[in-house]
Amino acid sequence: MSCRRSLFTPVLLALAVAQPVTAIPVSKSIQHWECVPVARSLSGIQIRGDAHTWWGQAAGRYKRGNHPKRGAVLAFKPHGAMELGHVAAVSRIVDDRTVLVTHSNWSPINGRRGQIEQNVRVVDVSSENDWSRVRVWFAPTQDLGTTAWPTHGFIYPEGKAPMRLPDNAAPGPAAPQLVRVKPEAPAAPAREAKPPKLGYASVIYTRPVAVRSISKAPVKLAGTVARQTGSGLTSLAASLDKAATAELKARKRT
Repeated sequence: MSCRRSLFTPVLLALAVAQPVTAIPVSKSIQHWECVPVARSLSGIQIRGDAHTWWGQAAGRYKRGNHPKRGAVLAFKPHGAMELGHVAAVSRIVDDRTVLVTHSNWSPINGRRGQIEQNVRVVDVSSENDWSRVRVWFAPTQDLGTTAWPTHGFIYPEGKAPMRLPDNAAPGPAAPQLVRVKPEAPAAPAREAKPPKLGYASVIYTRPVAVRSISKAPVKLAGTVARQTGSGLTSLAASLDKAATAELKARKRT
């Protein structure tokens, strides 16, 4: 039931949109998943044998056509080194030229084939939009491959497709989520304490001497510093009065 394909080296398509790939590792009992049992389990189409025989076997048993439907199986023709064809189950319709499929044994993942890829892009590149030629998502390049693979068309299941993977297909780990972290706003710089403003006492002399206003700043007077604290105010007033009296006496002598 092999559906091997060539080890080609695809290049990136300029207009292709990246499609994330979810790979499901095989269980310990099955070391390699072929495309046929996976397509059969997802679609419910009870056909066995190599992938290239599915189209012929479906004749008279299942409806066939060239329009994608969810649960339908896209049957690939043998092409190049893919001598036994390939089958893939449609898991979602994106538009009239694009579907997502779930299939196995297509892309080598971590250097190994035989793994199930879920919801990967397949694009119709046929001139008549009849899905007779398609490009398929290739995991190593994270883009569509360049080969236009020939297909027979779609095989439709009877009723609703189960869309269930084989029972012994172990689910893969959840893909990591991209989380945007809003950068924290820089902390406002700490305000430096402003140095205290130092001033001098504003003193107006009259006869008799009266102190109009005194600031809280230290006052330099006759080589000494008097401060406006407690008994210092009384001492300051007395000193000013004494100094003013002495100055008046000196002026009278002159």
